[in-house]
Amino acid sequence: MALLITNDYKDDSDSIEEEEMAAVAEEEEEKLVIAGEQDLDMPDNFGEWFHGFRDNVNDLDKALLTAYYEQKQSPENDFKTSAVNQSLQEHGIKLSNPSSSLKRLAAKKLLFQTRKVGKLKYMRVSADGVKYLKTLRS
Repeated sequence: MALLITNDYKDDSDSIEEEEMAAVAEEEEEKLVIAGEQDLDMPDNFGEWFHGFRDNVNDLDKALLTAYYEQKQSPENDFKTSAVNQSLQEHGIKLSNPSSSLKRLAAKKLLFQTRKVGKLKYMRVSADGVKYLKTLRS
């Protein structure tokens, strides 16, 4: 009986968390229109995208640039940390700890979580993140 109560509690907790994530995502969608997300032209390949920004970007900026590119390539319009890691590695871009960089970006409100599948978290670049990306253009 205790196991059933624990599972019910977990289901309720997951449901509340999903509702909160959906509310944040909806609010961010409205902010993106105001932020002018459409002004960030997305080329077909990552190299062109990355080279459209200043040369002196730091590791956090590189993580944000890569996350946004991965997000825009995703049919769900979000990304997971492993996709960002893989893209950075494929293009020879070395960051000391990409996962930590993404967590720091989320703490700065430049990223937010959109959904969770098991332990896997999916994230999206926020309107503030898009505004910041626009300042990094060369």
